Amino acid sequence: KKTFLASINRMFTGWVKWFVITLVIAVMFFPISMSALAPLEVVAKDPTIVTSPVNGVVEKVLIKTNENVKSGTKLVKLDDLNFKNQYEIALQKLQVAEAELLRVKQSSFTNPDDKAKLVELSTEVGLKKKEAAYAKEQLKYSVITAETRGVAVVKDSIDWQGRPVRIGEKILTIANPNQVEFLIFLPTKDSLLIQESAEV
Repeated sequence: KKTFLASINRMFTGWVKWFVITLVIAVMFFPISMSALAPLEVVAKDPTIVTSPVNGVVEKVLIKTNENVKSGTKLVKLDDLNFKNQYEIALQKLQVAEAELLRVKQSSFTNPDDKAKLVELSTEVGLKKKEAAYAKEQLKYSVITAETRGVAVVKDSIDWQGRPVRIGEKILTIANPNQVEFLIFLPTKDSLLIQESAEV
């Protein structure tokens, strides 16, 4: 053993010794890649979120997940029975107000009291017109259409049927297939120090 160690010491002398030391120091500057296994999910990057424009009940989701859609494609059908009833009631109220205004206009030439009501009834007719226009707008929103093209992502289209939704509630998303990112679920025990913009 002593002879073996002595021969090694004789080898690592002079320039060989300094070469080995320099080589060891240089190797220390090379990064060592670390690895860990983790489940991964491909998700859309900056997707278009489709929300309900009104309070209502989802009657049916008209598209399936991963289906290609374009601008104007019908996505979701809301139950429009309530919207239709509201629109019809608003139209009936408008017709009543307009008929009353017409009657007062005709009788205002002979009745001073009716003449005083003209401004009030004209204001009421204007209000009923706005209510009817709003009800018509609500009815138009009973069908939600796509505003952009992409791939539809729906978690469970059947589960949405009959579910009440509020204004602004998310129903589905439209993703651009060319813009995706990976969601990595790394366990705490395998956590690594990953810098921003690092290659994974």
